Amino acid sequence: MCTTYIKICNNQPLMSLLFDSLRGLLYPLYLVITIYSVVQYRIWNLVDRIIEHFGSDNVKRVEQLIPNMKLPKHIAFLVGDIGCDIDDFSDKLSQIVFWCISCHINSISIYDCEGKFESNIDAIQEKLVQNCNHSLFTEKPQHSLVVKISTPCHKNTKTIHVNKKMEPNESGDVELAFLSHFSLGKPNIAQLASRIIQRYDGSNKSEDQIKEMVSEQVTVFRHEMFSEPNLMILIAPIKALYGFSPLHLRYVEISHVKKSLKSFSNQDFAKCLLQYAGCQQRFGQ
Repeated sequence: MCTTYIKICNNQPLMSLLFDSLRGLLYPLYLVITIYSVVQYRIWNLVDRIIEHFGSDNVKRVEQLIPNMKLPKHIAFLVGDIGCDIDDFSDKLSQIVFWCISCHINSISIYDCEGKFESNIDAIQEKLVQNCNHSLFTEKPQHSLVVKISTPCHKNTKTIHVNKKMEPNESGDVELAFLSHFSLGKPNIAQLASRIIQRYDGSNKSEDQIKEMVSEQVTVFRHEMFSEPNLMILIAPIKALYGFSPLHLRYVEISHVKKSLKSFSNQDFAKCLLQYAGCQQRFGQ
């Protein structure tokens, strides 16, 4: 007992040296992390001031802040809390379309988990065209705004010609797709499951053949109606999918804005774009 105590006491200088060395290594690391946090806070504070200074009519300048800024080709808005009536919803939708077009994003999807737009889709389309032609988009050249209504009762695609402030892109069209939990939620996944069961039909297939068949059907399901977005902006008080199909969110960058659609501003939109531009996507690798 006494011998053990003496050995520990004799090792005290060594332990003290180890603790001092470890503290000497951790202190610079802590200092670097602190400096990084302060610099990051200052940068985001500066970005907020720049965005606020630019105002709602100059969201396009956000792209000019970073010459090689990475922007999504397809952006989706998951609206968990509309917080306004149909007229205000149409006005806000027109603003969102304008912001996206100003940043050369030509594929836009709106997912309404409440299904409010379904019974008022004609009024929304009319208001959207009115806002696009008279309030926001007043410059040439003229391109096409393709509105897709992907609900069970509206499977048509309507093309509306409007004047838009944008440079010509490859297709010359801007796609605006309306989605709901009826067309892209659990009912649609149930249809996929039924389709897989029908294809199987009790036939004697190997395990590899069944896996290949399921993979093929899921791939078809993912691309037949709605392509996977690069960026999804979740406008809702709670971070949730609200019935949105997870099969279409494999490699999507998701930005959460804890607001209602009515309160969603151009500053929020610009922050989401900057967050997307700064993220490193590994695509499952």
